[in-house]
Amino acid sequence: MRRLLGHTLLVVVMSTYAAAAAAQSSNKSEYDSLIDSALNEYRLGHWIEAKAYFTQAHALQPNARTLRGLGLVCYELRKYVEAIGYFRQALVNPTRPLTSEMRGSVEHLLRDAERFVSRVELTITPKDAALAIDGRLVQRDDQGLILLDAGGHELTAEAPGYEAATRAITTDGGETIRINVALHATEPNVAEVALPAPAEPQPLAEPVAEAEDSDSVLPWVVVAASGAVMITGGVLLGVALADKAEIEDTQKGSATWSDVESAYNRVPVMSAVGAVMLGVGAAGVAVGLAWEFWPEDSHEHASTAELRVTPGGLILRAQL
Repeated sequence: MRRLLGHTLLVVVMSTYAAAAAAQSSNKSEYDSLIDSALNEYRLGHWIEAKAYFTQAHALQPNARTLRGLGLVCYELRKYVEAIGYFRQALVNPTRPLTSEMRGSVEHLLRDAERFVSRVELTITPKDAALAIDGRLVQRDDQGLILLDAGGHELTAEAPGYEAATRAITTDGGETIRINVALHATEPNVAEVALPAPAEPQPLAEPVAEAEDSDSVLPWVVVAASGAVMITGGVLLGVALADKAEIEDTQKGSATWSDVESAYNRVPVMSAVGAVMLGVGAAGVAVGLAWEFWPEDSHEHASTAELRVTPGGLILRAQL
């Protein structure tokens, strides 16, 4: 029983080892085939095809030598920024490291590639904005600079809450360019301000002013009209007194009576009308002056005036 169990375990282990060895052999065979194809295309100057084969080989077995091959192809394609990246990785990758001869050639090509690229010193606001050049995220070197191949490029900057900005960049290679980009906020910052409570609606000033103006003018209108009435009454009363004096010197039935008879008839009427107008006018003047000069706090009380004509004279009653 133990022998059967041990034999079974041995078969399982050997099967697993054989499968792993077969997979490794198959993987190695495919890798070697890709490397051979890449080197062949490289010798023919077919840089794009060579890069495709090196990329596939590196995906199967990442190592320093496939990185070197990718750097060589990019160098020939004049994609010096990519070549710099691959060369730097090849020099430090520990898997299948470069020989001294390979290392020397890579270092030489790396120095040349660094001379051919342009460096961009970019200042961006806000600082956390996402940057892309020609649709690819920006990669900065150890000094914080952006490396660009010679030619035209498009820089795009985006940040939440800001409008995206685009800049066109043209480089000749080997120079250093300084660019400042400030994004504009899409929503302005609104400061919170404590607003006062709405005030109670106030009455319009114009009607009040008109009322005050009318109140200040009306007493003088009363005084003027009353003064005119009083003057007219005084004139009538004076004419009546003059006629009365003339009549007293003439006897009824005399030769001159016909001349003063008309005056005799109008004396009573003119005397009564003149006295009434004189009294009314005087009362109106008194009321108007009192209205104008009476203290303001007493205006709240109603002002009344009454003039009565009696057989014994005039009676004026006023309450202000």
